Formats: sequence, C-alpha cells, structure tokens
Amino acid sequence: MQLKRYLANKSVAVVGNSQNLFSYEYGSEIDSHDIVIRMNRGIIIPLETSFGAKTNVWCYSTFKLVKDIYQSYDCDYKVYMSPKDRILSASQSNELFFPLVLWSRLHSNLEARPSVGAMVTYLLAQCNPSRVTIFGFDFKASKSFYEKANNTGSHNFLRERELLQDFIERNNWVLKDCSRAYLMPTRRYRINTIFKKYFDMIA
Repeated sequence: MQLKRYLANKSVAVVGNSQNLFSYEYGSEIDSHDIVIRMNRGIIIPLETSFGAKTNVWCYSTFKLVKDIYQSYDCDYKVYMSPKDRILSASQSNELFFPLVLWSRLHSNLEARPSVGAMVTYLLAQCNPSRVTIFGFDFKASKSFYEKANNTGSHNFLRERELLQDFIERNNWVLKDCSRAYLMPTRRYRINTIFKKYFDMIA
C-alpha cells in the first residue's frame, strides 16, 4: 500500500473539522508533525492559529463534495474514501482510493457507514506511524466549521468513539481536547480577515 510506506515511522496529525477548534490555538502543534491529514472541506483552512497551515494528505468522501475546490489545493496525496461513485480517474500518482477491503471491515465493525474520520484513523492503525495526534474530533457534538447545521449522516459515532479509544490505548496515540464550545461572532467586524474570507466564500 503506497500510503503505508509514506506514513510509516512518521509523526502524524489528523485534523478534524469541529467548529470547537476555533476555541484553541493548536496551529503550531499541528504543523510540527511530519504529516498533516485533513478531511473533506476542512482543506479550506479558516484560521491557522487554530487549525494549522500545513496539509500533506487530503482525504475526502466523494469527488462531488469537493469538485469546486479540487484543483485549488495541492498536497502529497489526495485520497477518495467512499466505496461508491469512484469517478475520479486517479491518473495522477498522488490520487488514491481508500482500499475497499478496509472499508468493508470497518463497516462490519461499526455496523454503519464509516465517517471519513473513522476511515482515516483505521488506515493509520495499519500503517505504523511513529506518533499520532488527533485534533478536532468530538464525534459530532458540534457541527463541522464549514456546515450551517450539524449533519450527523448515517454514522454510528458511539461505535466510532469506542474504536478510536481502542486505537489510542493500544498505540499510545493522543486525542486533543475539543470540548470547549465555540460561539461564532455575530458582528462581521469582529471576525478577523482570514475568518471573514472563509465565511464569505461559503455564504
């Protein structure tokens, strides 16, 4: 597996998309890792002091979800995660698919469709990284920062939390706190330039 060789013996930061990350200043810690993995529209970094600036691997559910921004972001690898509608040609050497055999195993384990976050951590558990730190995972206690509402989909986040906790205990991974609720400023002049630019983009 190409990614297994790439991730082996590297320090890895997995950056989730919880809106609560705005309440923290994890940016420099995230960027200190050898490899930073982002997911779905989390590739659009809204605030570097909270989310970091670096991206090495971009994992996204389907091409349809990111079609409008796909060509705007360059990184070492782009990974299509869903088992369905694999329309991406993968003509470039850095365009990969999440292995179907891993998706099937994870689906059976969770008894539900796995989220991209669950797939990423499941993949890392097969790849022997030297260190894994997970940011912005709250299992949909808060909405993703780019969503207007909290979309939980058809995932089993209770089982996903249990599975991740098992990986953490067995592999000495670190799950950073993401429980501090963030209330987005209601007045536009209180939003800094980067933050304002992002929310203008998705409005």
